[in-house]
Amino acid sequence: MVATPVPDRGDLPTGDPSALNELVNLDLREMDLSNFVALLARKAGINVIAGTELTGTVTASIRNVPLMQALEMVLRMHDLGIVQEEGVYRILPYEAAQVAERVTRMVTLTSGNVDDIKLTLDNVLMNTPDGKAVNVATNPNTNVIIISGPIRRVDELEALAKSLDIAKPTVPTVTEAIKLNYAMPDE
Repeated sequence: MVATPVPDRGDLPTGDPSALNELVNLDLREMDLSNFVALLARKAGINVIAGTELTGTVTASIRNVPLMQALEMVLRMHDLGIVQEEGVYRILPYEAAQVAERVTRMVTLTSGNVDDIKLTLDNVLMNTPDGKAVNVATNPNTNVIIISGPIRRVDELEALAKSLDIAKPTVPTVTEAIKLNYAMPDE
């Protein structure tokens, strides 16, 4: 088997992986998937490794989308995912990528009720595409919420749980002076 190098295109800027958040515009017609991945990897300045499952073509018209999101969308259309490990990005079958990016976090609450906050998190997850990939459990004895799922989603839910961790709301009191017309104030 002979490896065919991708031609070096000097007109594509390279940089650090923060370029993955750079907005891109793409208009592609039946481009080979492996060339598409190589093109975006070069633009972002990242290292990508893929196996034999990286086959197919890409036809896409994408406007003002972060580079990484564009890459993930196209890979997902081919039932593939991307995972970062020690500075190198690996392209895997989608299910394997989901498992590889799975984390578990324990969020200790100081004031809020874990069951109420779990209910809110469950409602947030209910109609999301990755809702079934995320698990939320509680331990009322230790006031801990346990969140497991893809790292980005766990980060979002952890931040939401912490923002909901407040003491019971106090009912505001209103002080009002009442004028008495027919009685003495002492009565």
